[in-house]
Amino acid sequence: AAATTAQLKRGCAALAAWDGRFAVDSRGAALWRELTRGLASGGGVPWARGYDRQAPRLTPDGLTLDAGAVRAALAAATTALTDAGLAPDVALGDVQRAAGPAGAVAVPGGRELDGVANVVTSNHFDATALPSAPVDARYPVDFGSSFILAVELTPAGRTVKALLTYGNSSDPASPWYRDQLASFATGALRSVPLTDAAIAADPAYRLEELDAP
Repeated sequence: AAATTAQLKRGCAALAAWDGRFAVDSRGAALWRELTRGLASGGGVPWARGYDRQAPRLTPDGLTLDAGAVRAALAAATTALTDAGLAPDVALGDVQRAAGPAGAVAVPGGRELDGVANVVTSNHFDATALPSAPVDARYPVDFGSSFILAVELTPAGRTVKALLTYGNSSDPASPWYRDQLASFATGALRSVPLTDAAIAADPAYRLEELDAP
């Protein structure tokens, strides 16, 4: 009982200090993930009130479980991390990584149960004959957010930013292999040129003309 109480105190402190996000420096996100896993043993988190698009900031809300079941799930989630040698408030980027051109890269995002729009996960999906790049992490990432596009429409015009998280090549020998993953990790989307003049002004601009044989 004393050990359970200690774990509950550590878990509550970690969740209380959590910023509610799944950024690489978010502390408490990993514990929330372990907790929702435990709460969703039946397939989904037993919310008392599910998501309501008319009240997106207030839902989901509450649980159908009693306080004892919630305490047990939190203690188990905290124990799962501490048994793995991790603090309950471990930074998400310390345990969630994707393979990059120079080694593992901490990436933001979460899974469906985490309640985030930026979905990243491990799917073991391989559509090529290229060798896979395993990542030593509690939450390895090889699937999820890929082409990201953000558009702002204002009376002054359009502002467009984009990112291809895995880069322009899936070949580890290519200089463009996952070359935008680091930008994804920091949330640095690139501006998208929208006119011929803006495209031609890009320092990396290159024109190639191809003829069919």
